[in-house]
Amino acid sequence: MTHWYSDTPLHAPDIAKMDPMVRHRMRLSGRLLNDGVEAKARELKSRLVEADKVIDGVLVTGRQEDARNLQARLTVAQIRIASGDTSATTVFRDKNNVDHELTPPQIVNLFLQSSAYVTEVYAASWPANAPIPK
Repeated sequence: MTHWYSDTPLHAPDIAKMDPMVRHRMRLSGRLLNDGVEAKARELKSRLVEADKVIDGVLVTGRQEDARNLQARLTVAQIRIASGDTSATTVFRDKNNVDHELTPPQIVNLFLQSSAYVTEVYAASWPANAPIPK
């Protein structure tokens, strides 16, 4: 793939740094879609979200089933905290099948840090798909 104005090769990181109007012109010309750069960016984002991350000694991933599991644990932890119980432990099995006994505040912290990581990955991908300025 080349820049729309030259024959210089264009790589995915270059697209994120481009002026939004240049990206828009490239989309209109079909160059981004035809070369699959946007699809590759989506694939990379998915791989990063699903990658392993160690948070407070717990190996977590951003896979959908893991996220749902952590969300369910978060709900229970919030209910326990609201009722004044901050010491009861819940077993959380990480990606390597290691069991961790976590208190409600630890589960909340694990969820918040995991969510923050996924948010960072998504935010890093937004410049390549930023809205066109008016």
